[in-house]
Amino acid sequence: MRGWDVLREERYARMQSLGLVDGSHWKLPPRSLVPVDRDDIANGFPGVSNPAWDSLDADRQLDLARRMSIFAAMVEGVDTGVGNIVKHLEQTNDLENTLILFLSDNGACYEWGPFGFDGKSRKGETTLHTGDELRNIGGRGTHQSYGSAWANLGNTPLRLYKHFTHEGGISTPFIAHWPNGIKKRENWVREPAHVMDIMPTLLEVTGTKYPEKHQDKDITPTEGVSLLSAMRGEQLAERVIGFDHQAAHALRAGDWKAVYAKRMPHELKWELYNLAADRCEMNNLAEKHPERLNSMIEQWEEWAKHVNVIWEDETSKAVELDSPKIAYKCLTIEAIIEGNSPSGVVIAQGGNQHGYSLHFIDGLPTFDVRVKGKVTRLQALQKINGVVKIVATLKPNKMTITINDEPRISIESPGLIPVQPQDGLSIGSDDRTAAGDYLAPNQFNGKIQHHDVIVISEKHKRADGNQ
Repeated sequence: MRGWDVLREERYARMQSLGLVDGSHWKLPPRSLVPVDRDDIANGFPGVSNPAWDSLDADRQLDLARRMSIFAAMVEGVDTGVGNIVKHLEQTNDLENTLILFLSDNGACYEWGPFGFDGKSRKGETTLHTGDELRNIGGRGTHQSYGSAWANLGNTPLRLYKHFTHEGGISTPFIAHWPNGIKKRENWVREPAHVMDIMPTLLEVTGTKYPEKHQDKDITPTEGVSLLSAMRGEQLAERVIGFDHQAAHALRAGDWKAVYAKRMPHELKWELYNLAADRCEMNNLAEKHPERLNSMIEQWEEWAKHVNVIWEDETSKAVELDSPKIAYKCLTIEAIIEGNSPSGVVIAQGGNQHGYSLHFIDGLPTFDVRVKGKVTRLQALQKINGVVKIVATLKPNKMTITINDEPRISIESPGLIPVQPQDGLSIGSDDRTAAGDYLAPNQFNGKIQHHDVIVISEKHKRADGNQ
C-alpha cells in the first residue's frame, strides 16, 4: 500500500514527463505543515508538518487509504459524467463546435488535520475505523474528510491548501476544448488567469455584450479579460490580480506575488515570491525587496477596498482604536447588538495563541478564551433575536455570560490571558488569526449598537476606558 509520500514523488515525476513541470524553477517542497488549530481538530499536529506515511501504524494507514479511495471514487464519478456529456455531443455532431471549459476547485481541502474528521465539521471527532468498520466509510448517511496530508498530495507540488492564498490554495488546472475555435497546441498555456475571466471569454466566443442594467437596476460590470487569445497562443497583457480567502491575502503582479497566510505557528508577515524563478514559493524575498513588497501590499489594500474585502462602516471604524492591554487582567466585554438569530464576531482581540472573542453561532451568544492555543468556550443555550445586551467576563477562576437581566451562566476559566496578544482589537469581525474556535474573519451579520472592553487590575480597578 503506497501512501502520500510515494505518491507525491510519482505524481511530480509524471508532471515532469508531461511537461507541466518544465524547469529548475519547480521544486517539490517538503510536506506542508498542518495549520494551527485546536489539538483535537488538528489530530495532534497543529503547526507542524504532516507526518510521514511510514510513521503511521497499519490500522491508521488502512483508515486513511479508505478515506482517499472514497474521494477517488467521487472523482471517477465526475470523469464518467463528463465522458457521458462528451459522448452525447459526439452523437449529436455538436462536439466540434462546443466550447468545453473544465477546471477544478481552488486547491485540495485540508480540513482539518492529517487524519481527517468524522461527522460534523470542527467538532474534533476523528474515528479510527478498523476491520469491518472500514466498509462503513463512504456509506449512506456518513460524512468523513480525508485530511491535510492527502490534500497536500492533491496539490503536488504546490504549498498549502484551500483556505490559503499560497499556490496550493489558488492555482487550479483549467482545460479548454473547442476544435472549431481553438487549434490543438503542443505547449502549456501559462498565462495568469482568474475565474472572473470566464464570463468575458464566453462573451467573446458568443459575440454577446454584457448588460449594464437588469429590471432598471445597474449591474456590476465585469472585471476580467477574455482568455480566448491566450488559448490561441497570444500573450495576455500584464495585470494585477487580487485574492482573499477568510483573512488569507495575495496579490499577483506579473511574475511577482505577495502573500499573507494565517493559522501559522510563527508571527504572520507578508511574503514575496518571484514565481518565474520559484513556482512553488520556497524562497521568500520579502527582506531583499521591501519596497516592491510594500508597493504590492498597498495595491492589495486598494483592491480589497474596491471589492469590499475591506470596508468602512459604523462597526469597522472601531478597529482603528488602540487595543486594550489585557495580559494578566480581568476582562468585562459588553455589547448591545441587534439581529435575527445572528452569527459572527462582535468583539475579538488576539489570535491563534492567546485572546478572546465574543461572538454568535446561529443565534447563540458564545464567549471563547484562548490561552496557549487552546480555546475554552462558554455558550448560552438561548437563541437571540432583536436587541439584546450581552456581558461576558473573564476572571482567574471563572468566565461568565449575562444576557439582558437574566441570570448569568458560568464555567471554570483557563485563567487570565498571560501575554499581550499580537493581533489587535477587532469589532464586527476577527481580522487576522482567529481568537475563537472558528474560521476568521467570521463577519458579524447583525448590527452592533454599542461595544465596550473594560480591563480591571487584580484590585478590580478599571485600567483602561472604552476601546
